[in-house]
Amino acid sequence: MTVSVFTLFVADTAARILTSGLEIAQALGLPVTSWRTDDPARALLKAVSEALGAREEIAAFFARSGFLSWAEDDWLTLLADELYGVERVAATQATSSVTLSNAGGGWYDLEPGDFRVRSSTSGVTYTSTEALSLHGVGATQTIEVAADVDGSDGSAATNEIDALETVLLGVSVAASTAATGNDQQSDESVREQCRATLGALSPNGPADAYEYVARNTTLTGSTEITRANTDDDATDLTVAVYVAGASGPASGPAVTLAQAAVDAWAVPLTVTATVAAATGVSQAVTATVTGTGLPAAEALDMLAEATLGALFAAVPIGGVLARSAILSALQVALEGAGASRVAVALTVPAADLSLDVNEVVTLGAVSVTGS
Repeated sequence: MTVSVFTLFVADTAARILTSGLEIAQALGLPVTSWRTDDPARALLKAVSEALGAREEIAAFFARSGFLSWAEDDWLTLLADELYGVERVAATQATSSVTLSNAGGGWYDLEPGDFRVRSSTSGVTYTSTEALSLHGVGATQTIEVAADVDGSDGSAATNEIDALETVLLGVSVAASTAATGNDQQSDESVREQCRATLGALSPNGPADAYEYVARNTTLTGSTEITRANTDDDATDLTVAVYVAGASGPASGPAVTLAQAAVDAWAVPLTVTATVAAATGVSQAVTATVTGTGLPAAEALDMLAEATLGALFAAVPIGGVLARSAILSALQVALEGAGASRVAVALTVPAADLSLDVNEVVTLGAVSVTGS
């Protein structure tokens, strides 16, 4: 028999609580059948029922959150930290270097936080993190800005941050560097990391121990690594630990930090463990969608990029990118955006992508068109 927390911890509804209250009142001889809708006694019973119903939902959710497989959101963050020593990787702000040009001759001095630019493509705004000083005709300055939204929603390609949000006469954006923001670590990734901590209890250095240490931000000092995979060679007692971030192979500095942490926390005697960035495998996606109420072309592109970016970031190193997962993700995203009768025809990839033990998939060119 399959046991689920949803059958063990069931919340009573306000409607059922009200019905029970009316039954008790009737058993006590109260004339419940003659009460009008706005009768004070009935209104009081209803108010109490709604309050108890709300508490029931909270209590049932709280009870389910004590189990790793069913805890979600902030409850999972607390459980992971308190019970497994796993700290969820928080979302990061995307940052960019924006070059401004003063053609109007104005004299502008602004403190950090007082100046904003935006992306005409996404509409996301970015706030300055350093002082602005543009004095006179021809003056230019490059300043750092940070997205006003956390995570990948604040990402922008080179020169996509192209307009002023704060009006400065004669000033324009001449150029901007790419901005990349990372989303908060997903619930499933947190669960995987929590389960991997159990391997760290072994003195024999199993694969879980290496992967746990490599993804532990407290031990490595890096928030970049979100995925790890271990490949061992028993003949010469070597272990290769491949690491990646949300957008693909981990950077050199992150690999160095992970190597130091693995050496300190996970390597038993006689074993050599080497941390290396996973090899990125770019995968393009081409699809055609039909349905009622589809987003306009530009909005459809943005929705597809965000949806596929999140899906690819969840594919483990050495895992499988399934066509069915791409189809499902796009359909769910479009229906969530208000479209109906959605059908997705996927041309690329033509088959599931199976990754080698050292490979991580990265999102290539995306072409999702509506018809």
